[in-house]
Amino acid sequence: MTKRIGFIGAGMMGSGICRSLLRAGYPVTVVAHRNRDPIEELVKLGATEAKSTTELAAGADVIMLCVDRAETVEAVIAGLAGGLRAGQYVIDITTGKPDTSTKLAASLKANGVTYVDAPVTGAPVHAAAGQLASMVGASPAVFETLKPVLDAYSTQALLFGSTGAGITAKLLNNFVTQSSCQIIMQAYRAARRNGVDWEKLYNTMLRGAARSGSLERIIGAALQGNYKGQQFSIANACKDIDYAGALVAADPDGARIQAAVLGALQRPVQAGLGDRFVSEMLDPEVERQAS
Repeated sequence: MTKRIGFIGAGMMGSGICRSLLRAGYPVTVVAHRNRDPIEELVKLGATEAKSTTELAAGADVIMLCVDRAETVEAVIAGLAGGLRAGQYVIDITTGKPDTSTKLAASLKANGVTYVDAPVTGAPVHAAAGQLASMVGASPAVFETLKPVLDAYSTQALLFGSTGAGITAKLLNNFVTQSSCQIIMQAYRAARRNGVDWEKLYNTMLRGAARSGSLERIIGAALQGNYKGQQFSIANACKDIDYAGALVAADPDGARIQAAVLGALQRPVQAGLGDRFVSEMLDPEVERQAS
């Protein structure tokens, strides 16, 4: 029997995941988002809109969350508490905290509800194309039960271990990605100050070990005058690096790297620029506003 999906958080990434679920034949119910555009588009594609998260949960076999942070996940789950029933699954796509996942899993299990952390890597375009990679924390049996759902929007879904393992893997992935983004932008700021031609430097890096997806998205776009190549908000990057701190704190070098990257991201957030994309930190005007 096809599982009915209730999706909370159909924003830039979540709406793409919903599109892939609908394309795979899953009945999807969504709930009002602060931006109604993706909700209305999904309804046109066949999704149903619920008036509340409680109504959404009542008609779902699987409730999926794709929100901004661990604290929001806790608030949403608390709001759903009266509407959940034994036998349901909660798939949390949010990049949150491992300890929050284990705590929620234990509390939901007491009511017969199974919680799974399954954050993803990829961009909104990959979500809509069903080309994300899912990192899953669950039991092997639960993973196999839910894998068809995950496969609807993922070209790779890997079980990393029990609850919290998926989010741990995602935070480590983002620690590498966001640290790399800052190093790339520092290098090109230095190039700007020292009169080094960006295009020549970029073409050189493409032919060596410095080549990366982040380099191509950030600098490849910037060379065309577009500072929005890395479509991930500064606020979310800041949150992820903050959460990753607990994972690298035991290593002094790791802690220093984390602190430096976090500091670089906190400055634009504190200047009210958290909704801008990470790659926009290379824009001289954004750099000026954040200083």
